[in-house]
Amino acid sequence: MGVNVKASFQLAQGEMLKKLKRYAAGGTVTVGIHEDKTARNDGLTNAEIAAKNHFGSPEDHIPARPFLDVGIRKAQDKIVAFARRTVERGGGMDAALYVMGAEAVKGVRSYILEGAGVPPPNSPRTIERKGSSRTLVDTKQMVNAIAFKVHKQGGAS
Repeated sequence: MGVNVKASFQLAQGEMLKKLKRYAAGGTVTVGIHEDKTARNDGLTNAEIAAKNHFGSPEDHIPARPFLDVGIRKAQDKIVAFARRTVERGGGMDAALYVMGAEAVKGVRSYILEGAGVPPPNSPRTIERKGSSRTLVDTKQMVNAIAFKVHKQGGAS
């Protein structure tokens, strides 16, 4: 049983969304794995793997490891500061959206790759299979597929 996902995740929730809307009045940014149709060796796409890991997949014994929203939340201050600086330097709203997207992707990738990893830890069986205790990182295909997409008001770009 697979997960049917159109893997375009929202950039922000709650308070962060309110802050970013001031800088992105003309559009939004999504961060995730967008329209990924590349099947991996196991027949799943990176988007499907990301969804199973982010939300969890009980039938596959995969616990939820919410890396997108947590990674973005951890980078929130930097994202907002870079967007503000871009606008203050005359970069405009379009430039601010691209800066926010790039910084959000960096934040998510850093959260996955740095430190102790995304909790909860891998099971002993997974560690044995992978040869590593690092969560969400095996081949780095999923991590490298994380990207941003700017959606301008009135349509996607």
